[in-house]
Amino acid sequence: LLDTSQSMKKSDPLALRIAATRLAISLLGSQDKLGIATFSDHAQSLVAPMALVGNRELLLKAANKLGAEGSYTNFHEALKLGLRELSEVPRHAAAPMVILLTDGVMNTGSIDLDRQLKADIRTTILPQYRSLGIPVHTIAFTPQSDATFLEEIAAATGGVFQIAATGSDLHHVITALFEIVKQPDMLPISGDQFQVDAQVHEFTLVVEKTFPDEDIYLQSPSGKRQHAASHGSNVTWLDTPLFSTITITEPERGRWSIASAS
Repeated sequence: LLDTSQSMKKSDPLALRIAATRLAISLLGSQDKLGIATFSDHAQSLVAPMALVGNRELLLKAANKLGAEGSYTNFHEALKLGLRELSEVPRHAAAPMVILLTDGVMNTGSIDLDRQLKADIRTTILPQYRSLGIPVHTIAFTPQSDATFLEEIAAATGGVFQIAATGSDLHHVITALFEIVKQPDMLPISGDQFQVDAQVHEFTLVVEKTFPDEDIYLQSPSGKRQHAASHGSNVTWLDTPLFSTITITEPERGRWSIASAS
């Protein structure tokens, strides 16, 4: 659930939430499902929850359509939509969840209505999430966000609250949230190197850049160098001004290394 109110133009002039959404898509596994919805005055679904397998590119393209046009920030509409979307696609043994990202506070243009809707969130909507076992993970995109209420939403549903103090922190928050909810096995990295053994059938790297035009290279144990513009068919490479996310299936066994160049 992504805030697309006009204030996002100021708080996110580089549209880093698009890169963060694409990062989340890249980190999810092929058996996971993801839907993308936006909210401002109202909430709308961009893409209904669908499996990543066969649809990853479609979801990545949908993330690029995120704008910032609405005048208000309606958490109530967003949370209702999230509940409806997940209720319509139940999956046996799956772990449903919602991630809500905003830079604002509950605002419909009416103080009285805002108060009523926040009360309804507390007394009606959040208990429904809790009874269905759906945690709402909330991300405050700026210090101006209503961190207290966002933390309350997360706590009431068993979710996690995160703060992205600046736009450049957002990918750290998404990665940390991924680690919390997915609990992936982690490969230790020593300096710029890491070891891949026969038990690893897929790995994902998130490599932070020191400057936007930095080129990230990955060298395999056999000495083959790969980067965003040239890599193998078993490699998915998402390159942004802040980071590169690299996923490799059936990787070579042995010692890999990471390098960069201007």
